[in-house]
Amino acid sequence: MYLLPPKAANNLSDDFKLHAQGNSEKLFDLIKNDVNWIKINYGEVLIFNQAYPHGNRINKENETRWSMNCRFKGLFTPYKDKKIGEFFEPITLRPVSKVAMSYKLPSLYKSTYEK
Repeated sequence: MYLLPPKAANNLSDDFKLHAQGNSEKLFDLIKNDVNWIKINYGEVLIFNQAYPHGNRINKENETRWSMNCRFKGLFTPYKDKKIGEFFEPITLRPVSKVAMSYKLPSLYKSTYEK
């Protein structure tokens, strides 16, 4: 897995519109000289902000690599498209979410002032 250092990430962010139409391979070619490859040993974990530019390459080694992706999201945030095996499960239901879930829309009625 790689992370893009802050200075290079800022440069990429400044010019992102120029590269947004390409694919991930073209984007990697653009940043490959600036990425920091992270070695994570067996039993270790890496926790980072997923908004930070990061990625990986196709595994061409003889050993299988495993990763687990845990993301914390609000209950009412958009999920976008999910692939097979991906799911989101709420771990904590906050009081404000309970209030929002119990909200009833007002019924529509014809006002006595309408003609």
